[in-house]
Amino acid sequence: LLTLALGVWCILLAVSVRSLRADAASNMQLLMAIEDVRAELAAPAPASTGDAVSMWRQAADRSMARLEASGVRDDLTAVALTHVAAIESALAAVPDTPRAVDEARRAAKRVVSGAVAEIRSETVALSDTLGSKWAALVLPGFGSMISVVVLAVLVHRARAASTRHRLAQMDLQETETRFRAVLAAVPDVILVLGATGEYRYIYTAKPDLLVEPVENLVGQNIHTRLPEAVRDQVQAVIDRTIETGEMQTLEYPLTIRGEDRWFAARVVPFGSPDEPCVLWVTRDRTQQQLTETAIRERQEQMRSIIDTASEAVIVSDDQGLITLWNKASETIFGHKAEEAVGQPIGIIVPERFREADSTAIRQFTATGAATDRLGNLIGLRKDGSEFPIELSATAWGTGDRRFVTGIVRDVTARRQAEDALRESEQRFRSAFEDTRVGKALATLDGQFTRVNHAFAEMMGYTTQELSTFSFKEITHPDDLAESMSRMQKVREGQLSHFTMEKRYVRRDGGVVWAIMSVAAVLDAAGQAQYLVAETQDITERKRAEEQLRDSENRFRSIFELAGAGMHTASLDGRYLQTNKAFCKFLGYSPAELAQLTVADVTHPDDLEMTNEEFAEVQAGKRNLCDNVKRYIRKDGTVVWGHVTAVWLPATENRAAYGVAMVQDVTEQRRAGQVLLDAKEDLERRVIDRTADLVASNDKLVAEVAERKLAESIQRSHTRVLEELAGGRSLTEVLTVLVEGVEGVYPTMLCVILLLDEDGKRLRLAAAPSIPASLHGHFDGLPVGSDVGCCGAAVAGAERVIVDDLAELDNRDYRELATALGVRACWSQPIISSEQQVLGIFAIFYRQARSPEAPVLEFLTSAANLAGIAIERRRAEARLAESRERLRVSDRLASLGTLVAGLGHDMNNVLFPLRCRLDALNWDKLPDDFREVVEASRDSVDYLQQLSSGLRHLAADPQDGDAALEVTSVGAWWGQVESLISKMVPQDVTLKARIAPDLPLIAVAPHQLTQAVMNLVINAAEAMPSGGQVRIEIDGDDARHEVAITVHDHGVGMTEETRLRAFDPFFTTKKRSLSTGLGLSLVLGVARRAKGVITIVSEPDHGTTVRLVFPAAHDSRGNRLRLNGRRESATVTLGDLRTAAWVANVLESVGYTVSVAKDGDPRDSDIWVTEDSDSNLATARQFLTGHDQSRIIVLGSAGTEWTMLGAQVVEDVSNLDAIKSAVCDVTPLPS
Repeated sequence: LLTLALGVWCILLAVSVRSLRADAASNMQLLMAIEDVRAELAAPAPASTGDAVSMWRQAADRSMARLEASGVRDDLTAVALTHVAAIESALAAVPDTPRAVDEARRAAKRVVSGAVAEIRSETVALSDTLGSKWAALVLPGFGSMISVVVLAVLVHRARAASTRHRLAQMDLQETETRFRAVLAAVPDVILVLGATGEYRYIYTAKPDLLVEPVENLVGQNIHTRLPEAVRDQVQAVIDRTIETGEMQTLEYPLTIRGEDRWFAARVVPFGSPDEPCVLWVTRDRTQQQLTETAIRERQEQMRSIIDTASEAVIVSDDQGLITLWNKASETIFGHKAEEAVGQPIGIIVPERFREADSTAIRQFTATGAATDRLGNLIGLRKDGSEFPIELSATAWGTGDRRFVTGIVRDVTARRQAEDALRESEQRFRSAFEDTRVGKALATLDGQFTRVNHAFAEMMGYTTQELSTFSFKEITHPDDLAESMSRMQKVREGQLSHFTMEKRYVRRDGGVVWAIMSVAAVLDAAGQAQYLVAETQDITERKRAEEQLRDSENRFRSIFELAGAGMHTASLDGRYLQTNKAFCKFLGYSPAELAQLTVADVTHPDDLEMTNEEFAEVQAGKRNLCDNVKRYIRKDGTVVWGHVTAVWLPATENRAAYGVAMVQDVTEQRRAGQVLLDAKEDLERRVIDRTADLVASNDKLVAEVAERKLAESIQRSHTRVLEELAGGRSLTEVLTVLVEGVEGVYPTMLCVILLLDEDGKRLRLAAAPSIPASLHGHFDGLPVGSDVGCCGAAVAGAERVIVDDLAELDNRDYRELATALGVRACWSQPIISSEQQVLGIFAIFYRQARSPEAPVLEFLTSAANLAGIAIERRRAEARLAESRERLRVSDRLASLGTLVAGLGHDMNNVLFPLRCRLDALNWDKLPDDFREVVEASRDSVDYLQQLSSGLRHLAADPQDGDAALEVTSVGAWWGQVESLISKMVPQDVTLKARIAPDLPLIAVAPHQLTQAVMNLVINAAEAMPSGGQVRIEIDGDDARHEVAITVHDHGVGMTEETRLRAFDPFFTTKKRSLSTGLGLSLVLGVARRAKGVITIVSEPDHGTTVRLVFPAAHDSRGNRLRLNGRRESATVTLGDLRTAAWVANVLESVGYTVSVAKDGDPRDSDIWVTEDSDSNLATARQFLTGHDQSRIIVLGSAGTEWTMLGAQVVEDVSNLDAIKSAVCDVTPLPS
């Protein structure tokens, strides 16, 4: 039994030992697998994230195989697989960069540390289980020694396994420490978020990237810390990650502690299906965002620079195709960017150069080495025009592609400037030789290198002979030292130029006085290279100065030694100089008189006369005074003086003053008028001589001043005057003047602008050195104080100096200066002799600078000469116009005389014939004869109307007496209608509408006839194809006026023609067919009658002219009816022939006439009757109620009629006397 028990126990022990060995082997396999995983993770990381994921997945597979081979329980395998999946998620959430791979590797180590910890705890549990098994196995062994020994062996082995476990645990702790250190260096924020956004796990090495501390966030929802604008986006990314199981990305802004930041997140699924969550790895990309923004801004700046460049910027690739085309390229070549990009570069090259230039550009693209074809080329615009260009090119490349960037400049303006420079140099050479002023070039020590003919002729040498001399060899010894001193200062740079008067010694020994101007020509470094000298012969001026000094001495002698008192005075009456005779005359000393004025010593009764003379002198109305006045001497006595004064105008060197001679005429006035007249004559002669001397003196002074200024401009001015005298046009004369000024100062650019007639714009007159392409900038410059120096000079009528145009506020003028390439502008107004601004003489400099006094004098002189030329040409134009007006006036005057004579003769014949026809007894005439007489009477009426119209037409519209006349428009039209109707062509009809009961108008009948006839003729001529002219005459009782309207359906007028229609001599017809005075005459008639005239017209829509005249009024303001009288008349005569004749006269002047047999004048304004008792009684009754009516008595009459105020014509046969009485205008009593 014991042996059996021992045998059974041994079998059980063997089985247990085998099981123990299997468990220990499994434990060792597990530890070895963990060590293998740790070794795999310690291996160097691949370059990319993808490779790293692949490597670690392979390592995980090998580890899983070892774990399965070791027989580890499934729960341990699941733990390992879970952590391997976490590693893969962490790797997938980071970008594919070497740095990110290293960070992912460290993150994977942190995950492995967690896995090792769990496996270690499982291993301890396994050891405890193993020990329990041994205890259960050994204890039942009855406590035998064998059991004790076996147990000791097992305990020893267990201790050995525990020792290995502790070593493995230490290795795992070390690995975990290292993994946590690596995790601390990761810059990202790692979050584990639930499906609704709650924080489950947070890790970051930079807490400043969190909106709050970690302990405040865990368990909270991420949406409460996000801006509202991104909350929906964040939740959508979480949902999409969980649904698809794929990684999602998101960029979002976040404000942390008041600072705006940008984050980029990668989101991967994490967790189990029962409790889904996401692993949110986010990185701060604020700096990257700022960098990208800066890059975009830099790209926009580069694009803006290219688009705003003034040169064309073109990029082509290695195939010769255009890839970039800026806006300047569009302007220069004419192709739009969408048209040019993708096209061969040859579209901007003329066909004849296209192959060679394209080959050169491809060679440059490939090698970067320029060829002879690059540089100055010929460009081709879209419109086919060619122009010179300059090309600067750079070759560059990216990868295997090559490009060329070309900067193309249009050098047309520069070529033109170079041509202009060559032309300017040619003009300078011409100006050097073809001049009357001596010129020379010399070395710095004064040796001549070149002289012109004028200088050689002045010195008496040939040009070749004089070129061998120096300045000092021909300089007068007395002037040599001063000349050499100044030239030395020029050589040393102390002076840039100088001018001096000096003497030269001619070849024949004669002395020549001259003004020498010497200037140094500097190089780019500012060092003097050679000298340029200009010499003007002033020998004649020196003689004139000598004569001036002699004249001044003679004047001084006459002034001091004259027996009569003489003095000079200022415009305010203060004494300037007095002679001894004048001091003696007043009893004052010269010093005392210097403190007094003319008014202080003038008698009070003559003071008003004296003040009036001074006022007229100051106003420029007079310059000569001659009168006799009283003075008050120092002792109070009164003396008489004959004063003769001449007032001299101001000059540049002195103010205006007067020279007076005062002759003591106190005794002469007592002695008699004869002696006074003789003395006055003598004084007048003396003062005339004094005035002559003073005038000569001033003339010599002016000549000296003018010559000093003319020495530098004489050449150009002489040529201008020659051109002006030669009949050249104003533009040609002004161009010659500008060329002359620019010849004297080659660095100048000169422009002459003339003022428009309306005074609002400047027009270009001369600018020979300004490129034609820039002429448009000058033509039409506005006038004003703020539109540039030219417009400001005209507006202020004074010189305007702008030292630097870049400082102007006017942008347009600055752009003009930039286009012209100038920096300074000096504008001198061109003033007429009547002080009216004619235009501008402008000088431009290419450098900013201020003018020197000689240049300003030169500018003023040139502007004055331009004014002379302009005034002369305009005066010549006005003279030609005056001659034309005189010719037309003479022609019209002759025609008027002829028409007036014809009308007068016709009226003298027709008037008696009409009277005799009216005197026939119609009741006794046979019927057939009565018809003949009636026809004859109608013919006579027509001829009388025609005669009246001719008289109206021939009358002078400027007649002053006509202003006192008034006209009945209705009666006037009855007289002139037939005449005016005959003035229109046959294909034009005249239609008139005359309103009844029109008031009288204050205009003479002949003036009204001429005005309306001109309007009708103009209307008819405006309808060459025929039509109708309408005349409408209406009255306005409310406004007390009469309107005459003439309307046609002709060609009409343009606005410009309508505005100038009333200008004298302005016409749109041929000069031989029209004088241009018609509408001017109509305007004059309207203005003299205080009326108005208006024109309404449009091209092809006809013209309407409306004349409005005010009704005539008497002095009381009552409206007149007919020439100051009423409009009705009654004729009561026994002689029917005389009655008919008188009635005809009254009707001809506008009266409504009735012939009454009973002698009742009723309410008439005029009653023509004869002497009888019944008529006398009727006259008394008539005048009782009509105190303003008039009575004319024909034949002998008693004194009773005269007492009643009647006008008596005794000779009834004197038709002229009767007509004079009837037509006499007697104004109404005031």
